[in-house]
Amino acid sequence: MRAAVIVLAEDLSIETWNSLAEETFGLSAAEVEGKNLFSLDVGLPVDELRQAIRDCMSGAAAFVEATLDATNRRGRPIRSKVVCSQMKDETGDAHGVILLIEEIRE
Repeated sequence: MRAAVIVLAEDLSIETWNSLAEETFGLSAAEVEGKNLFSLDVGLPVDELRQAIRDCMSGAAAFVEATLDATNRRGRPIRSKVVCSQMKDETGDAHGVILLIEEIRE
């Protein structure tokens, strides 16, 4: 699976932004790490992910899947499968979420 990986801390700041996220959305890890995901305009409709992220963060859901229409760095529309999963530490406490974003190619 080739997926963009975005790891968010509890305060929704970006901790990890992998190379496929860079390639897809056109911003480097250095440009986005430490910034709040919802403050960035990366072509991903993050407001549509707000509830999924909230549910994963709170433990209401272990993971949530969604299909979203996004725009890549070249301005081309892409359909994406997004999986949001809760990140837990060794004691089972939630400490953020992981977003896996995979382009759906038909």
